[in-house]
Amino acid sequence: MPKKICGLGFDCASMMLQPGIDPGECLNYDTCGGKSELTPDEEIELIQMQMIEYERIPETIRTTRRQAALMMLMSRGCPQTPESLGVNAQMQAIATCVEQLQHHLNNLEGQYIAPPGCEVHTYSVKRPSGTYYYNKLTASEAIFSPSSQNELVKVIHLSHSYDPRTEQAKLGIERRNQLRSIRTLLSGAVELLQQATDTLSQQSTIEDSSLLLTVQQQSHEYDTTSDITIARAASSQGDSEVQVESNEADSSICEQPVMRSERNLSQNNFVQRLEN
Repeated sequence: MPKKICGLGFDCASMMLQPGIDPGECLNYDTCGGKSELTPDEEIELIQMQMIEYERIPETIRTTRRQAALMMLMSRGCPQTPESLGVNAQMQAIATCVEQLQHHLNNLEGQYIAPPGCEVHTYSVKRPSGTYYYNKLTASEAIFSPSSQNELVKVIHLSHSYDPRTEQAKLGIERRNQLRSIRTLLSGAVELLQQATDTLSQQSTIEDSSLLLTVQQQSHEYDTTSDITIARAASSQGDSEVQVESNEADSSICEQPVMRSERNLSQNNFVQRLEN
């Protein structure tokens, strides 16, 4: 004899709080077995046992096939969480990195950061005593504040290579380059995080589409059933009309011999009168 199983896939022993129970003995066996006749969102009633003061008390719960499927998988399918899959740990790691980066950015306050396109150039000056090398901070456009003029300038003279002005200018260029690299890396991180967000958004869209498809299928099945019902009703009505016409035809056929008999009877009576 084939082994009976739950039509909805539940663990009947857990539902009934009765270890070793056969699915055929479960109070929900008939209901679960008729699942194919139900739509995914049509409500059904299931009985679930609750242990109250060491006594099994039946409790009626209302659910649907869709909800029942989720209940079954949550109880039997070893469900996972974002934490168990390591997602929360990665989120925490990202938050820690952002906090550390923000700390380093705050340390840049009060430090010189060179604008884009600016570089330190070394140039030589020949004098009678020899050739001397100096440095200057240059820009492609006049963006620097002047030391004595009223208009912006393109060059700031920095003096010798060991001069603090030259050192700070070079550090400012290095800080700028570091920040531009950080910006590029953060841009890639934002794109990756957006992809992670879109992944869950797409899952929600798939679930909504699945629900809409189910509703459309149910509507199509309802329309098909309605068409069949209307067709059957029309067919039954047509059969009734044919039966009525057949009955009327039979009645007319039965009436005709009677009329002929009456006529024959009248003719016979008239002949008899003439003979008399």
